[in-house]
Amino acid sequence: NEVGGVKYVNDNTPALTIVATDAKSTDTDDLILICKVNGDTVDIADNNIFQLTANGPETITITDELSDGLYSGSENIISFYVRDTSGNIGTTNPVEFILDTEAPADPSISNITTSTDPVVANYWNGYNTAINVTVNLPSDGSLRGGTVQLKAAISTGSDLVFEDLGSPVNIPLNNAWVLGDPMNPVTVTVDSVVNGDITGFEELADFDENKTFKISAVITDRATNPNAENNFGNYIQGQMPIKVDQDPPVVGTVGTQVGIVSSDAPMYSTSKNYYWNMDTDTMKITLDLPLDQSLLNGSVQLRADIGNTGFFVDLGSPAVIGVHEFG
Repeated sequence: NEVGGVKYVNDNTPALTIVATDAKSTDTDDLILICKVNGDTVDIADNNIFQLTANGPETITITDELSDGLYSGSENIISFYVRDTSGNIGTTNPVEFILDTEAPADPSISNITTSTDPVVANYWNGYNTAINVTVNLPSDGSLRGGTVQLKAAISTGSDLVFEDLGSPVNIPLNNAWVLGDPMNPVTVTVDSVVNGDITGFEELADFDENKTFKISAVITDRATNPNAENNFGNYIQGQMPIKVDQDPPVVGTVGTQVGIVSSDAPMYSTSKNYYWNMDTDTMKITLDLPLDQSLLNGSVQLRADIGNTGFFVDLGSPAVIGVHEFG
């Protein structure tokens, strides 16, 4: 992987491509290749020599494990020595690269919201058009130039099967970071439906009414080392879930009983249901709500139309529906 003009490798037995040019030693295996790291000969393809054919690219693998670090012409020097049939030896060095095989620590999910009102925490309703997930990153400067991939799985059963949610999002190279402190979090937004092979939230395989999903994330550093492999045990557990509820309450099942309550010390009238008189200062309306568990922690907003105009305005503020207040 190349980030900011620098090559990053996450395999400590890297494969390298070499082209040896020779005008005379052109037969198969005429050339002999030896590789040294910091002056010490290392094995290539499980041997300390490798036979090359001139004038064509060949891929060789250093099978002695290398240590993480910068490999360049001045630090951790890799040198190739090529000898032809006449005993002439040529040398070369591969392009500079950084070897990084250490996986980053796990991220965490700090916030999940939706887009398009009404927005309700931990719910996906019929109005929402995108999900926004804030991913907290560990303290690791190698994450700059890496990626964040959201994952989603239905939260039932013990064997959760995660699938990609949206596409990988790049972690900015200029992400502010102080050694020992976490990186700045990255917020990933995924639309309900995404064109092509990318999976939007409503395109998840198990998406359905009343299903609850666990949202997780896999991060990779700029050498493409992931924090987790594709199994549930390595994913973040205990993050905030999100539940699908797109069915509105049943129409026509709300009954009303209106009570008019006068002031504490009425002077000129008495309270009477369905009437607002000169001493009235409060309206209390009792609603008969259907048995619908999704109403819990929902709300009731009264609306009023004076003169049967068909134009309703909000009356008062929304009231939260509590336990035993429906059904």
